[in-house]
Amino acid sequence: VRLSVDDQAALRKAGELTRDKERGLAKVREDEALETLRKRGMQIHEFDTSVFASAALKLQDELAAERGATALLEQIRRAARPLP
Repeated sequence: VRLSVDDQAALRKAGELTRDKERGLAKVREDEALETLRKRGMQIHEFDTSVFASAALKLQDELAAERGATALLEQIRRAARPLP
């Protein structure tokens, strides 16, 4: 059974709203979880991950170019961008 164009658009919109809501809640949930762990005596060490992120981007670019997937990688990156 195929969905009508209107139903497809409604489903896509619902998915986008759900994605945005979940992304917005992720940071709040992470902060709450870390605070709970701290209160229970766990020592949390935070460190700068920007060096790793930068290296990962370069490697992703190289692998995507080798496999002819640069357009797909850009599409994934656009979808994964944090909300403003």
